[in-house]
Amino acid sequence: MPRTQRSLKSNLTTLTTSNGSTPKKRNVTKRKTSPKVSNSRKKELFPHLPRFPYAFIPCKERSDQLNKAWFDDLDRIEDHIKRYKLKQDEYTAYHYTGKK
Repeated sequence: MPRTQRSLKSNLTTLTTSNGSTPKKRNVTKRKTSPKVSNSRKKELFPHLPRFPYAFIPCKERSDQLNKAWFDDLDRIEDHIKRYKLKQDEYTAYHYTGKK
C-alpha cells in the first residue's frame, strides 16, 4: 500500500462520525412589523408636498444624531428605521391626509 493511502486510512479512523442524521437548521424569518404612522393634516410638517407625503421626525434625545426627513413611500421609512436601528419611541412618523 502506498504511503499516502496508509496516511489517509489512519486519519480517517481518528475522525469522529455521527451515526444519525444531523438536525436541519430551520429558516426562521422575523416578522416584518410596519412602523406606527399617524395621519396628519398640518401642512407645516410637509413642506415637500405632493412628492413626499411622509414625514419622519426623531425624538428630542436623537435629534442631535438624526435630522427630520421626508419620504415618498412607507417602505423607505422602514428602511430608514432599520438602518439606524430605531425603536418606536425614538421617532414619530406622519402621513399627510389633507387636500393637496
